Amino acid sequence: MAVSSANSSSLNLPSPLGWAVCVAGGVGIFATYWDEAWHTDIGRDSFWTPAHLLLYGAMAVVGLSIAGWGIRVLMILRSPRRAAAQLPVLAACLGGAAALAAAPIDAAWHQAFGRDSVAWSPPHVLVIFAATSIALGALVGVAPGARALRAAAGTLLLANASAVVFEYETDVPQFSETLYLPILLVAVLVVASLVHRVVPLRAPVTTTVLVYSALRLMIAAILALLGRSTPDLPLAVLGLAAYDLPLRGQAQRLAAAGTATAAAAWGASALGLARQAP
Repeated sequence: MAVSSANSSSLNLPSPLGWAVCVAGGVGIFATYWDEAWHTDIGRDSFWTPAHLLLYGAMAVVGLSIAGWGIRVLMILRSPRRAAAQLPVLAACLGGAAALAAAPIDAAWHQAFGRDSVAWSPPHVLVIFAATSIALGALVGVAPGARALRAAAGTLLLANASAVVFEYETDVPQFSETLYLPILLVAVLVVASLVHRVVPLRAPVTTTVLVYSALRLMIAAILALLGRSTPDLPLAVLGLAAYDLPLRGQAQRLAAAGTATAAAAWGASALGLARQAP
């Protein structure tokens, strides 16, 4: 995503708003896994469960932060057309709008087809893409020198993109297991290539993978303390660290990271650490 159209640092995502997006986004990831565990352990439920309230509260913080950024850019440029040309803020705002639209679409879907826990229903997929778009806009929109914030936004991007295989990690797959690895590889390799380009660290992909793994480990620990079912740990994504190897070009890095991720996924399954069949 190019950012050459935004030459002024005043158009970047302000650090306080950026941290609000990343922290609330992380809370939203936890709430999503909590909500799934609630469905698994207790059953289908009403809107007013603690997991739902935490999830929508986190989404509200993210949405307000992105809206504040968009309004700030619009006020600086004084032109909707010029503001729309700022691709990072456009991606984040479109993601926010899509997340808002997903709520009534989800309600209509459930009214037509009943309650479900399927991650690949149209409204749920829309939420995944919306959250990924917000994280992508935040990652590219943060000031280039904000290393910690860019790493946090990269972690959020990886977490949201990986949610596309959420069903498999929580042992409620609605589709063939043969789809798991190809879809995971496409999602995480795209994220790795972006993180490698825009996160100003010596080993940006490795850092992002380790922070994401720590987040998922913390989520599993909290769910265990709550007496809820826990998802598989994301052992496969550890293979993405191979993207940081000193190889010649992007094609070699993608091949190394893809091979290592696939090997890690197979190894986790073979050792019984993941629920997919080897």
